[in-house]
Amino acid sequence: MYYIFGGSIPLYSSTGRKLRLQDIWTREDLRNKVINQGYYRWLQMLSKMQEEIKKEQEVLAKPLEEAIEEAKKRKKERKKIERQVQKASKKKAESKKKRRKKKKQEE
Repeated sequence: MYYIFGGSIPLYSSTGRKLRLQDIWTREDLRNKVINQGYYRWLQMLSKMQEEIKKEQEVLAKPLEEAIEEAKKRKKERKKIERQVQKASKKKAESKKKRRKKKKQEE
């Protein structure tokens, strides 16, 4: 019996000793021995899952990069508009000042 997401996977070596998950990942020589069919099935399923996750990440990364570029473009456009508004408000304020001066001079 084996559990993909469980903490412990009961595997048995050729001597009959129960192996822990740490033993499997730390000792390279255990890969050469025939341990348990379930372990190899588990490894195959794990590798398939990792490949699927990589594919999904690649698919998700492309639209994300495009979205980031679009956001940068929008930010640039927003800054341009803000600058135009500031320039227009400065001109308006200057024209108001000129009008006030003209009114004062006329009085």
